[in-house]
Amino acid sequence: MISRILHAAMRAADLVDEQELRLPELEVLLECEPAAEMWFPVPGMYGGFKYGLVSDADGVRLVSESWIRIVGGSGQRHEIAADRTTLVDEGFV
Repeated sequence: MISRILHAAMRAADLVDEQELRLPELEVLLECEPAAEMWFPVPGMYGGFKYGLVSDADGVRLVSESWIRIVGGSGQRHEIAADRTTLVDEGFV
């Protein structure tokens, strides 16, 4: 399931579990306008995760960006599909 993959990536930030944060449910994206994005801030990380659904000829996938504002080069963008996760960009923050 796509949400499990995203949640695993968010837990890699350690602060998510440390602060016992409730991870976002992705179903709410289905109620939003196409290309809508959500923001999940992580206290202590000085940043967080932006995520949204993308639909094109290749199908539907989740795009997630994470970064830490005070760490240059920390940005990572992943495309998450039901069968794979692909790092498509990094170092943009």
